Amino acid sequence: MVSFLKSKRFLLYHLIIAGVISALLTFEDLLEDEFSGAGGRQRLLVELVQEIPVFFTVTLLISAVAWKVVDTLNQYVPWDQFPTRRFTLVLSLIFALVSFFVLIIYLLSFQGIVMSEPEDSFQTYAGLAAIMFFIGTVMTFAYHEFEAIFGERSVLQKKTRELEQENFISRYEALKNQVNPHFLFNSLNVLSGLIYEDVRKSDQFIRKFSEVFRYVLEHNDANLTTLSRELAFLDSYMFLQQIRYGDNVHMHLNIDADYLKWQLPPMSLQIVFENVFKHNQIGPENPVTIHISVEHAVLVVKNNYFPRKNDQRSTGIGQTNLLKRYELVNASLKLPQFYLQDEHYVVELPLISTDK
Repeated sequence: MVSFLKSKRFLLYHLIIAGVISALLTFEDLLEDEFSGAGGRQRLLVELVQEIPVFFTVTLLISAVAWKVVDTLNQYVPWDQFPTRRFTLVLSLIFALVSFFVLIIYLLSFQGIVMSEPEDSFQTYAGLAAIMFFIGTVMTFAYHEFEAIFGERSVLQKKTRELEQENFISRYEALKNQVNPHFLFNSLNVLSGLIYEDVRKSDQFIRKFSEVFRYVLEHNDANLTTLSRELAFLDSYMFLQQIRYGDNVHMHLNIDADYLKWQLPPMSLQIVFENVFKHNQIGPENPVTIHISVEHAVLVVKNNYFPRKNDQRSTGIGQTNLLKRYELVNASLKLPQFYLQDEHYVVELPLISTDK
Protein backbone atom coordinates (compact mmCIF):
# COMPACT_ATOMS: atom_id res chain seq x y z
CA MET A 1 0.00 0.00 0.00
CA VAL A 2 2.92 2.34 0.67
CA SER A 3 3.99 2.01 -2.97
CA PHE A 4 0.51 3.15 -4.06
CA LEU A 5 0.74 6.28 -1.88
CA LYS A 6 3.91 7.19 -3.77
CA SER A 7 2.09 6.88 -7.09
CA LYS A 8 0.81 10.14 -8.57
CA ARG A 9 -1.75 8.21 -10.63
CA PHE A 10 -3.13 6.59 -7.47
CA LEU A 11 -3.44 9.90 -5.60
CA LEU A 12 -4.91 11.70 -8.60
CA TYR A 13 -7.49 8.93 -9.10
CA HIS A 14 -8.66 9.16 -5.48
CA LEU A 15 -8.69 12.95 -5.65
CA ILE A 16 -11.01 12.66 -8.66
CA ILE A 17 -13.27 10.28 -6.72
CA ALA A 18 -13.43 12.77 -3.85
CA GLY A 19 -14.18 15.56 -6.32
CA VAL A 20 -16.98 13.56 -7.95
CA ILE A 21 -18.62 12.75 -4.61
CA SER A 22 -18.32 16.36 -3.41
CA ALA A 23 -19.73 17.65 -6.69
CA LEU A 24 -22.72 15.29 -6.47
CA LEU A 25 -23.45 16.37 -2.90
CA THR A 26 -23.16 20.01 -3.92
CA PHE A 27 -25.51 19.41 -6.85
CA GLU A 28 -28.02 17.82 -4.47
CA ASP A 29 -27.79 20.89 -2.21
CA LEU A 30 -28.40 23.17 -5.20
CA LEU A 31 -31.54 21.24 -6.07
CA GLU A 32 -32.79 21.86 -2.54
CA ASP A 33 -31.93 25.60 -2.80
CA GLU A 34 -29.67 25.42 0.26
CA PHE A 35 -27.35 28.04 -1.22
CA SER A 36 -29.89 30.55 -2.40
CA GLY A 37 -29.68 34.14 -1.32
CA ALA A 38 -26.76 36.48 -0.70
CA GLY A 39 -23.36 34.84 -0.62
CA GLY A 40 -24.81 31.52 -1.79
CA ARG A 41 -22.14 30.88 -4.42
CA GLN A 42 -19.36 31.73 -2.02
CA ARG A 43 -20.71 29.34 0.62
CA LEU A 44 -21.13 26.70 -2.11
CA LEU A 45 -17.48 26.94 -3.11
CA VAL A 46 -16.29 26.94 0.51
CA GLU A 47 -18.26 23.79 1.32
CA LEU A 48 -17.07 22.10 -1.88
CA VAL A 49 -13.43 22.87 -1.03
CA GLN A 50 -13.92 21.68 2.54
CA GLU A 51 -15.56 18.41 1.52
CA ILE A 52 -12.92 17.29 -1.01
CA PRO A 53 -10.13 16.66 1.59
CA VAL A 54 -12.63 14.82 3.81
CA PHE A 55 -13.79 12.49 1.06
CA PHE A 56 -10.21 12.13 -0.20
CA THR A 57 -9.20 10.81 3.23
CA VAL A 58 -12.24 8.52 3.38
CA THR A 59 -11.49 7.07 -0.07
CA LEU A 60 -7.88 6.41 0.99
CA LEU A 61 -9.16 4.45 3.99
CA ILE A 62 -11.51 2.51 1.73
CA SER A 63 -8.61 1.97 -0.66
CA ALA A 64 -6.47 0.45 2.11
CA VAL A 65 -9.25 -2.05 2.83
CA ALA A 66 -9.80 -2.72 -0.88
CA TRP A 67 -6.08 -3.29 -1.48
CA LYS A 68 -5.88 -5.85 1.34
CA VAL A 69 -9.07 -7.58 0.19
CA VAL A 70 -7.97 -7.78 -3.46
CA ASP A 71 -4.52 -9.02 -2.48
CA THR A 72 -6.06 -11.79 -0.35
CA LEU A 73 -8.60 -12.77 -3.01
CA ASN A 74 -5.84 -12.99 -5.63
CA GLN A 75 -4.25 -15.74 -3.54
CA TYR A 76 -7.37 -17.75 -2.72
CA VAL A 77 -10.01 -16.83 -5.34
CA PRO A 78 -8.18 -15.67 -8.50
CA TRP A 79 -10.22 -14.32 -11.41
CA ASP A 80 -8.90 -16.83 -13.94
CA GLN A 81 -9.99 -19.83 -11.85
CA PHE A 82 -13.14 -18.63 -10.05
CA PRO A 83 -14.58 -15.65 -12.00
CA THR A 84 -18.19 -16.05 -10.79
CA ARG A 85 -17.22 -16.64 -7.18
CA ARG A 86 -14.76 -13.74 -7.28
CA PHE A 87 -17.35 -11.33 -8.72
CA THR A 88 -19.93 -12.40 -6.12
CA LEU A 89 -17.45 -12.00 -3.26
CA VAL A 90 -16.28 -8.56 -4.39
CA LEU A 91 -19.86 -7.34 -4.84
CA SER A 92 -20.87 -8.72 -1.44
CA LEU A 93 -17.89 -7.03 0.23
CA ILE A 94 -18.75 -3.72 -1.42
CA PHE A 95 -22.31 -3.87 -0.11
CA ALA A 96 -21.02 -4.89 3.33
CA LEU A 97 -18.63 -1.93 3.44
CA VAL A 98 -21.31 0.49 2.27
CA SER A 99 -23.71 -0.82 4.93
CA PHE A 100 -20.97 -0.44 7.55
CA PHE A 101 -20.30 3.18 6.57
CA VAL A 102 -24.01 4.03 6.55
CA LEU A 103 -24.31 2.50 10.02
CA ILE A 104 -21.43 4.71 11.21
CA ILE A 105 -23.22 7.73 9.75
CA TYR A 106 -26.39 6.66 11.55
CA LEU A 107 -24.59 6.40 14.91
CA LEU A 108 -22.81 9.72 14.42
CA SER A 109 -26.05 11.43 13.49
CA PHE A 110 -27.55 10.62 16.88
CA GLN A 111 -24.54 12.25 18.51
CA GLY A 112 -25.30 15.38 16.53
CA ILE A 113 -21.93 15.18 14.77
CA VAL A 114 -23.12 14.97 11.19
CA MET A 115 -26.75 16.06 11.57
CA SER A 116 -28.52 18.26 14.04
CA GLU A 117 -31.93 16.67 13.46
CA PRO A 118 -31.41 13.05 12.42
CA GLU A 119 -34.99 12.01 13.02
CA ASP A 120 -36.33 14.47 10.43
CA SER A 121 -34.10 13.80 7.47
CA PHE A 122 -32.16 10.64 8.21
CA GLN A 123 -33.76 8.53 5.47
CA THR A 124 -32.82 11.04 2.79
CA TYR A 125 -29.38 11.57 4.26
CA ALA A 126 -28.72 7.83 4.68
CA GLY A 127 -29.83 7.12 1.12
CA LEU A 128 -27.56 9.84 -0.22
CA ALA A 129 -24.66 8.63 1.93
CA ALA A 130 -25.18 5.07 0.71
CA ILE A 131 -25.05 6.21 -2.91
CA MET A 132 -21.91 8.26 -2.32
CA PHE A 133 -20.15 5.48 -0.43
CA PHE A 134 -21.20 2.95 -3.06
CA ILE A 135 -19.73 5.08 -5.84
CA GLY A 136 -16.51 5.65 -3.92
CA THR A 137 -16.15 1.98 -2.92
CA VAL A 138 -16.86 0.64 -6.41
CA MET A 139 -14.38 3.06 -8.01
CA THR A 140 -11.74 2.20 -5.39
CA PHE A 141 -12.17 -1.56 -5.80
CA ALA A 142 -12.15 -1.11 -9.57
CA TYR A 143 -8.78 0.64 -9.33
CA HIS A 144 -7.16 -2.15 -7.32
CA GLU A 145 -8.72 -4.91 -9.42
CA PHE A 146 -7.44 -3.16 -12.56
CA GLU A 147 -3.96 -2.84 -11.07
CA ALA A 148 -3.96 -6.49 -9.98
CA ILE A 149 -5.16 -7.88 -13.32
CA PHE A 150 -2.99 -5.75 -15.60
CA GLY A 151 -0.06 -5.89 -13.21
CA GLU A 152 -0.19 -9.69 -13.30
CA ARG A 153 -0.63 -9.60 -17.07
CA SER A 154 2.43 -7.39 -17.55
CA VAL A 155 4.45 -9.74 -15.29
CA LEU A 156 3.30 -12.72 -17.37
CA GLN A 157 4.13 -10.88 -20.60
CA LYS A 158 7.58 -10.06 -19.29
CA LYS A 159 8.08 -13.67 -18.19
CA THR A 160 6.92 -14.86 -21.63
CA ARG A 161 9.38 -12.56 -23.38
CA GLU A 162 12.18 -13.78 -21.13
CA LEU A 163 11.26 -17.43 -21.76
CA GLU A 164 11.11 -16.83 -25.53
CA GLN A 165 14.54 -15.24 -25.42
CA GLU A 166 15.91 -18.05 -23.26
CA ASN A 167 14.33 -20.59 -25.60
CA PHE A 168 16.03 -19.02 -28.61
CA ILE A 169 19.39 -18.87 -26.82
CA SER A 170 18.96 -22.42 -25.53
CA ARG A 171 18.23 -23.80 -28.99
CA TYR A 172 21.12 -21.88 -30.48
CA GLU A 173 23.49 -23.17 -27.81
CA ALA A 174 22.13 -26.70 -28.26
CA LEU A 175 22.77 -26.66 -31.99
CA LYS A 176 26.16 -25.03 -31.53
CA ASN A 177 27.08 -27.55 -28.86
CA GLN A 178 26.11 -30.53 -31.03
CA VAL A 179 27.64 -29.40 -34.32
CA ASN A 180 30.78 -28.03 -32.70
CA PRO A 181 34.09 -27.75 -34.57
CA HIS A 182 35.87 -30.25 -32.31
CA PHE A 183 33.33 -32.99 -32.92
CA LEU A 184 33.31 -32.28 -36.66
CA PHE A 185 37.10 -32.15 -36.89
CA ASN A 186 37.62 -35.33 -34.84
CA SER A 187 35.00 -37.25 -36.82
CA LEU A 188 36.42 -36.23 -40.19
CA ASN A 189 39.93 -36.94 -38.98
CA VAL A 190 38.90 -40.47 -37.95
CA LEU A 191 37.14 -40.95 -41.29
CA SER A 192 40.20 -39.84 -43.26
CA GLY A 193 42.31 -42.47 -41.54
CA LEU A 194 39.66 -45.16 -41.70
CA ILE A 195 38.72 -44.86 -45.34
CA TYR A 196 42.02 -46.38 -46.52
CA GLU A 197 41.99 -49.17 -43.92
CA ASP A 198 38.44 -50.52 -43.92
CA VAL A 199 36.02 -49.53 -46.68
CA ARG A 200 33.07 -51.36 -45.11
CA LYS A 201 33.55 -49.72 -41.73
CA SER A 202 34.10 -46.37 -43.45
CA ASP A 203 30.70 -46.75 -45.11
CA GLN A 204 29.13 -47.51 -41.72
CA PHE A 205 30.89 -44.49 -40.24
CA ILE A 206 29.53 -42.18 -42.94
CA ARG A 207 25.98 -43.49 -42.46
CA LYS A 208 26.15 -43.11 -38.69
CA PHE A 209 27.70 -39.68 -39.10
CA SER A 210 24.81 -38.59 -41.35
CA GLU A 211 22.28 -40.05 -38.88
CA VAL A 212 23.78 -37.96 -36.07
CA PHE A 213 23.51 -34.74 -38.06
CA ARG A 214 20.04 -35.57 -39.36
CA TYR A 215 18.81 -36.06 -35.79
CA VAL A 216 20.40 -32.78 -34.67
CA LEU A 217 18.81 -30.80 -37.49
CA GLU A 218 15.39 -32.49 -37.26
CA HIS A 219 15.11 -32.03 -33.49
CA ASN A 220 16.59 -28.58 -33.12
CA ASP A 221 13.13 -26.98 -32.97
CA ALA A 222 11.57 -29.74 -30.85
CA ASN A 223 11.10 -29.31 -27.10
CA LEU A 224 10.81 -33.03 -26.37
CA THR A 225 11.61 -36.41 -27.87
CA THR A 226 11.07 -39.96 -26.70
CA LEU A 227 13.75 -41.86 -24.84
CA SER A 228 13.59 -44.47 -27.60
CA ARG A 229 14.59 -41.92 -30.26
CA GLU A 230 17.23 -40.43 -28.02
CA LEU A 231 18.80 -43.86 -27.50
CA ALA A 232 18.72 -44.55 -31.25
CA PHE A 233 20.59 -41.29 -31.80
CA LEU A 234 23.01 -42.21 -29.03
CA ASP A 235 23.73 -45.53 -30.76
CA SER A 236 24.88 -43.67 -33.88
CA TYR A 237 26.84 -41.17 -31.85
CA MET A 238 28.58 -43.88 -29.82
CA PHE A 239 29.52 -45.78 -32.99
CA LEU A 240 31.55 -42.75 -34.07
CA GLN A 241 33.19 -42.46 -30.67
CA GLN A 242 34.02 -46.16 -30.46
CA ILE A 243 35.72 -46.00 -33.86
CA ARG A 244 37.84 -43.21 -32.39
CA TYR A 245 38.51 -44.72 -28.94
CA GLY A 246 38.22 -48.43 -29.75
CA ASP A 247 37.76 -50.79 -26.82
CA ASN A 248 38.59 -48.03 -24.37
CA VAL A 249 34.92 -46.94 -24.30
CA HIS A 250 32.03 -49.19 -23.26
CA MET A 251 28.35 -48.49 -22.78
CA HIS A 252 25.80 -50.61 -20.90
CA LEU A 253 22.03 -50.08 -21.03
CA ASN A 254 19.60 -51.27 -18.38
CA ILE A 255 16.28 -49.66 -19.21
CA ASP A 256 12.79 -51.06 -18.75
CA ALA A 257 10.87 -51.04 -22.04
CA ASP A 258 7.98 -49.21 -20.36
CA TYR A 259 10.15 -46.08 -20.14
CA LEU A 260 11.04 -45.95 -23.84
CA LYS A 261 7.95 -43.81 -24.59
CA TRP A 262 8.76 -41.33 -21.85
CA GLN A 263 10.24 -38.02 -22.97
CA LEU A 264 13.16 -35.67 -22.40
CA PRO A 265 14.69 -32.70 -24.26
CA PRO A 266 16.37 -33.89 -27.49
CA MET A 267 20.15 -34.35 -27.54
CA SER A 268 20.30 -34.36 -23.73
CA LEU A 269 22.34 -37.57 -23.80
CA GLN A 270 24.73 -36.18 -26.40
CA ILE A 271 25.53 -33.26 -24.10
CA VAL A 272 26.16 -35.67 -21.22
CA PHE A 273 28.37 -37.96 -23.33
CA GLU A 274 30.26 -35.05 -24.85
CA ASN A 275 31.30 -34.07 -21.34
CA VAL A 276 32.45 -37.64 -20.65
CA PHE A 277 34.85 -37.55 -23.62
CA LYS A 278 35.89 -33.98 -22.94
CA HIS A 279 36.86 -34.31 -19.26
CA ASN A 280 38.19 -37.88 -19.01
CA GLN A 281 41.54 -39.45 -19.85
CA ILE A 282 40.54 -42.30 -22.14
CA GLY A 283 43.07 -44.99 -23.04
CA PRO A 284 44.10 -48.61 -22.42
CA GLU A 285 44.99 -47.78 -18.82
CA ASN A 286 41.84 -45.73 -18.26
CA PRO A 287 38.95 -47.39 -20.08
CA VAL A 288 35.68 -45.57 -19.52
CA THR A 289 32.48 -47.50 -18.93
CA ILE A 290 29.18 -45.67 -19.13
CA HIS A 291 26.09 -47.15 -17.49
CA ILE A 292 22.61 -45.92 -18.42
CA SER A 293 19.59 -46.93 -16.34
CA VAL A 294 16.23 -45.61 -15.19
CA GLU A 295 15.50 -45.27 -11.48
CA HIS A 296 12.14 -43.91 -10.34
CA ALA A 297 11.45 -42.18 -13.68
CA VAL A 298 14.91 -40.61 -13.72
CA LEU A 299 17.45 -41.48 -16.41
CA VAL A 300 20.77 -42.08 -14.63
CA VAL A 301 24.05 -41.86 -16.58
CA LYS A 302 27.11 -42.98 -14.58
CA ASN A 303 30.73 -43.33 -15.68
CA ASN A 304 34.03 -44.01 -13.93
CA TYR A 305 35.95 -40.76 -13.69
CA PHE A 306 39.54 -40.25 -14.87
CA PRO A 307 40.00 -36.47 -14.91
CA ARG A 308 42.38 -35.11 -17.51
CA LYS A 309 45.66 -33.67 -16.28
CA ASN A 310 45.82 -29.90 -16.64
CA ASP A 311 42.20 -30.01 -17.76
CA GLN A 312 40.80 -26.57 -18.41
CA ARG A 313 38.10 -25.51 -16.01
CA SER A 314 34.69 -26.42 -17.37
CA THR A 315 32.57 -23.52 -18.59
CA GLY A 316 29.40 -25.40 -17.61
CA ILE A 317 27.71 -24.45 -20.90
CA GLY A 318 26.37 -27.97 -21.45
CA GLN A 319 24.92 -28.27 -17.96
CA THR A 320 23.42 -24.79 -18.12
CA ASN A 321 21.93 -25.64 -21.49
CA LEU A 322 20.23 -28.74 -20.08
CA LEU A 323 18.88 -26.88 -17.05
CA LYS A 324 17.41 -24.11 -19.21
CA ARG A 325 15.79 -26.56 -21.59
CA TYR A 326 14.15 -28.44 -18.72
CA GLU A 327 12.87 -25.15 -17.29
CA LEU A 328 11.39 -24.23 -20.67
CA VAL A 329 9.69 -27.60 -21.04
CA ASN A 330 8.13 -27.53 -17.58
CA ALA A 331 9.09 -25.05 -14.84
CA SER A 332 7.67 -27.35 -12.14
CA LEU A 333 9.65 -30.38 -13.33
CA LYS A 334 12.59 -31.64 -11.31
CA LEU A 335 15.84 -30.38 -12.81
CA PRO A 336 18.85 -32.48 -13.89
CA GLN A 337 21.47 -33.27 -11.25
CA PHE A 338 25.26 -33.51 -11.73
CA TYR A 339 27.55 -34.88 -9.02
CA LEU A 340 30.54 -37.10 -8.12
CA GLN A 341 29.89 -40.32 -6.21
CA ASP A 342 32.54 -42.91 -5.27
CA GLU A 343 34.93 -41.99 -8.12
CA HIS A 344 32.04 -41.98 -10.57
CA TYR A 345 30.47 -39.02 -12.28
CA VAL A 346 26.67 -39.19 -12.21
CA VAL A 347 24.07 -37.29 -14.22
CA GLU A 348 20.35 -37.57 -13.48
CA LEU A 349 17.87 -36.58 -16.19
CA PRO A 350 14.18 -36.61 -15.11
CA LEU A 351 11.89 -38.26 -17.64
CA ILE A 352 8.49 -36.86 -18.56
CA SER A 353 5.54 -39.20 -18.76
CA THR A 354 3.46 -39.06 -21.93
CA ASP A 355 0.34 -39.65 -19.81
CA LYS A 356 0.62 -36.21 -18.12
